Amino acid sequence: MWLVMSFALAGFIVAMYALWQVFNTADTLQAVRWGVVAVILMQVTTFLGGFMGSHLQANRTLREIKRLELRMVQSKAGV
Repeated sequence: MWLVMSFALAGFIVAMYALWQVFNTADTLQAVRWGVVAVILMQVTTFLGGFMGSHLQANRTLREIKRLELRMVQSKAGV
């Protein structure tokens, strides 16, 4: 997860740099190229964020299932 988060952060930083270049360049073709890079990197960042969110939700669900299993075993041991 740290690796995915690192790539998402790096992608976001590079996307912001590309967006900065879009507004600072005088050549239209260069602005379009930087704009395409910015859009692609923002899509990658969004995808990685969604991946991390679903992964964290799955971990949370598994943790709750294990907690319930433990409570069931403890309640049966007490009977």
